[in-house]
Amino acid sequence: EEYNGSTVTAGGSISVAKNQPGSCGTLTAGLVQGGYTSSGSKTSEEYDGSSFSSGGTASSIGGDGSRLAGTQTDCLGAGGYITTYRDDVESYNGSSWSTEADSPANINYGGMAGTGHEDAYSFGGYPGSASGATYKYNGTSWSTLNSMSNTRSSYQGGGTGLDFLVTGGTRTANNDGEIWDGTSWAASATNGLSSHDLYSATPDTDCSGTSAWVSFGGGTNTSTGTGQSKIVHHDR
Repeated sequence: EEYNGSTVTAGGSISVAKNQPGSCGTLTAGLVQGGYTSSGSKTSEEYDGSSFSSGGTASSIGGDGSRLAGTQTDCLGAGGYITTYRDDVESYNGSSWSTEADSPANINYGGMAGTGHEDAYSFGGYPGSASGATYKYNGTSWSTLNSMSNTRSSYQGGGTGLDFLVTGGTRTANNDGEIWDGTSWAASATNGLSSHDLYSATPDTDCSGTSAWVSFGGGTNTSTGTGQSKIVHHDR
């Protein structure tokens, strides 16, 4: 489905149904990679604004909860779960995947943002338990930055590497959130969703910052039966 800020219309379909894939890019140049399937997908698909086509297949990243940052032609992909949680990292150039330096911890079920594989951030996630860690990749190595006040995985999130908002996830019903400014985290406004944060909503939408933040779906607890069709905006 495609969203223009007020209405939703049908878009093209991916070739195989997936749960929790990584994604990045724009409406007319998008990328989806990994996701939960019976075998743990490592494949990627590219979107041109109307339909998906096959992209490159990663060597090791993918499966449930993989994450991406960047663009369709310059992307960093990390982690996921295929038989085990992974600290593997790869970059994508629009046609093929290449191995990058392993992440400091397994990255999955968190969120990522950034302009490309030389400027990528990772926020929170679940490397065996919920994490509040913040990491940055510069194209060669990872650095550890200031952590969130609270640990979170499978949350609502979005923004840029220098202006990113998270709320919900493993802190369902806490009605709290945090904003990253490129250096540190600070409490955000409460979300007003009837005292419910949402679990496993879109975690890494690139919406040009928290003044235009948007998130899709999620549930009022971890059960799939509580899934919502909500679209949530944040206007800083």
